[in-house]
Amino acid sequence: MFSGLSVGQIATNIYDNEFDDEPTQLKREFKIQHISGWLESNVGQLNNLTYSSFSQTGTFHLEEENILCQLYLKDFYTRQARVVLNMGATGSMDWTRLTEGDTTIVRSNRVDLARTYRMIAKDAGESLEKLVYAYNSYQAMPRQTAGFDGGFISGSGYWRYPFYYPPY
Repeated sequence: MFSGLSVGQIATNIYDNEFDDEPTQLKREFKIQHISGWLESNVGQLNNLTYSSFSQTGTFHLEEENILCQLYLKDFYTRQARVVLNMGATGSMDWTRLTEGDTTIVRSNRVDLARTYRMIAKDAGESLEKLVYAYNSYQAMPRQTAGFDGGFISGSGYWRYPFYYPPY
């Protein structure tokens, strides 16, 4: 039976499924710890979105893992867009095209690169909205049972069904 995932396991899954680009094991572990720290700090966002009360040390099911993953990816790509725009503002990306003789080197424009990151963050946000809506929809309990299908308890303690009275 599935017992749930810890924050560290979710961070490892995010890294392995979304990034997995570090050349050494030490850098990989550092990135996983970074993701794990972000997840622990943002469990409150999960609680706000899902109307629940998870703790940082608790276990999460697959639905909550997917929501946390999309929260992280949305934040990550939004930060990446800011980093790219800041590089352009500080002058480290000051050229887009170099030509010497018959050789031309073209670099992506920082605005286009930032726009791409923003589009990826927007996709993660849309996916997040769908996951939260489905989670809240399927986890919700009905507020009341209306109509004749509910039945009622009579003053004697026996169930009475609408329009049907058993013989005594």
